[in-house]
Amino acid sequence: MLSAMIRFGPPNPRSVVIKDADADRDARWAAWIERMAKGDLQALSSLYDESSSAIFGLVLRIVNNREAAESLLVEIYDRALSEARTFKSKGQTALTWLIVRARNLAADHPRRSAPTNLATARLSKEERDILEMTYLDGLTIRDVAAVLEVTPEHVKQQIVVAMKKLRGSPQRRRDLCVSAVGLFSLFG
Repeated sequence: MLSAMIRFGPPNPRSVVIKDADADRDARWAAWIERMAKGDLQALSSLYDESSSAIFGLVLRIVNNREAAESLLVEIYDRALSEARTFKSKGQTALTWLIVRARNLAADHPRRSAPTNLATARLSKEERDILEMTYLDGLTIRDVAAVLEVTPEHVKQQIVVAMKKLRGSPQRRRDLCVSAVGLFSLFG
């Protein structure tokens, strides 16, 4: 049933607009990262201005500590500047490239304490990460696959497995009905 909904569900007219906006944003961010590789600090400032709130939100969810998240944010953009030359060779979107750096630094942070609830306690770390990246961070299946260095098919399979695990949870009906609609639009 789930695979039928993914393959044959009605197209979301908003997804075309979102994909176009995402492509424009990614092209702009990619150009800034290329300029950062040449030492352009104004490009770093522009990238920070446009992306820092999303990256901060991701880091805050991972470390669950505002002060630590603020400190890590500085380190993330410092690392982005120093690693800007690696951007094209990775074959990722600019957003994915930034998220990889953010997640790696946040995951290594000693004060990390990711909140869990009864529903997500049933999920493996990989399943939680995939759902967070697709639903909360808004990454595409392809971008999640690039971050985790797995195939897009593996990501899709883990979403299905996670949703099946959550199906038995009382919170699933309340919390994830809307989430499922959001996840399905990512497949379009």
